[in-house]
Amino acid sequence: MITIKNLHKSFGDNVVLKDIDLHIDQGESVGIIGPSGIGKSTLLRLICGLIQPDLGELVVLGQNYDKLTEKEWEVLRLKMGFLFQSSALFD
Repeated sequence: MITIKNLHKSFGDNVVLKDIDLHIDQGESVGIIGPSGIGKSTLLRLICGLIQPDLGELVVLGQNYDKLTEKEWEVLRLKMGFLFQSSALFD
């Protein structure tokens, strides 16, 4: 399960995500679509813990990202899987 509340992410003056709310139940499949530059990859990188939000709450599998220790991050990441398309999510 994924719950996102009031999520914000900027890179310098570039506001990429602002006030994002999302809830995905266990077993539910969701597609994120839209034109280039609207924050799709940034949202996925936030969910995977590759980058941190500027503001907001992000809970995945019952774990609140703000409160995780490094060891808890390691355990949570073992439960995640993702596939990069043409390495597009890597800087």
